[in-house]
Amino acid sequence: MIHRMRRFLRNTRGTQAIEFVIVAPIFLILILGVVEVGRYILVQQKVSKTAYAINDIVSQFRDVDKQTVNDLFILARDTMHPFTIDGTDRVNGIIISATNNVPPPPDNNDLPPGTRITWQIANKQGMTSQIGAEGAAPNFKGVTDSGFDLDLGEGAFVVEVSYTYNPVFAPSTFMNYLTGARELNHNSIIRYRKGGLIPILSTKTEEETSSKK
Repeated sequence: MIHRMRRFLRNTRGTQAIEFVIVAPIFLILILGVVEVGRYILVQQKVSKTAYAINDIVSQFRDVDKQTVNDLFILARDTMHPFTIDGTDRVNGIIISATNNVPPPPDNNDLPPGTRITWQIANKQGMTSQIGAEGAAPNFKGVTDSGFDLDLGEGAFVVEVSYTYNPVFAPSTFMNYLTGARELNHNSIIRYRKGGLIPILSTKTEEETSSKK
């Protein structure tokens, strides 16, 4: 009996399999964690790039119509690829706001005086801007920590992009704890590069605008 016990204790067959069963899940979690964190960083960069790219373009237009805005929404979708931002998700979307510091008459007769959100448009209904609604005084602190302000007779575009990030791997376990489902918000403020006030959003179609050129 004692001889059999000694032989059993000296037997090392199967130890490698046991070690693999113990170590493999740990390595798998680490690998998936690296992939998930990399994906999270990529989404952050995509959202930030989209907000700046759209604002960089719209701030250079002399006149903006609804067709132009729709084209910018398509550009935002392409910039976010392979991640979707077409407004079909519960949160995902983009808001473009035109803000102006309008001087009193007689210097201006088209817009109400004061700092206001002249127009605002989103790629899905029900989205709420962090700077306020159209016609209200913009709360720039809602999208930036700096002391941004508009001089009299000056305009600026604000672009807000939101994306709901959800982990791909095991969202209810460790991966969810590592990154977690969260809403990513990136904003961009750029002064109107044409100078002066941003015009009212035009309702003309692209064909009507081209026919009058």
